[in-house]
Amino acid sequence: MRRDLSPWSPAKSSMSPDLVRGNFIGSFLEDFFNNSFMAGFSSPMRTDIKESQDDYVLEIEMPGYVKEDIRVECMDGRITVSAHHLHQRDEEQQNYIRQERHYGKVSRSYSFDDIDEEMVSAEYKDGILKITVPKQKESMQKRKQIDIH
Repeated sequence: MRRDLSPWSPAKSSMSPDLVRGNFIGSFLEDFFNNSFMAGFSSPMRTDIKESQDDYVLEIEMPGYVKEDIRVECMDGRITVSAHHLHQRDEEQQNYIRQERHYGKVSRSYSFDDIDEEMVSAEYKDGILKITVPKQKESMQKRKQIDIH
């Protein structure tokens, strides 16, 4: 008979065996590398990009951020999204308090050829940053035919 087992992680336990045995360095390293907070910074900002006749819509996963930590810039056909995040937690275990601070910064750029930079808009809701990037009208696009000599 086969039984499915769930993996047990010492980092998820409030009193991990490393702490009980006095292996504080092992516990620290386990916390650092298995911390779900840090896992968010190790992966890129996952993005869905949709194109319609009039615009592009970017939906970027950014869970855990607040709107004030996110910056969206547009220049020369490039949309750049950057964010920083400071997380602090205090834990009291036995006779000491452990304070931890994590700082992370992410950035990603998206390039387009035919956008109306003045009309780009963004909204942040439920961990998703949605950026609407209108296309330029054909009459406004600046294309020049280059003669070959």
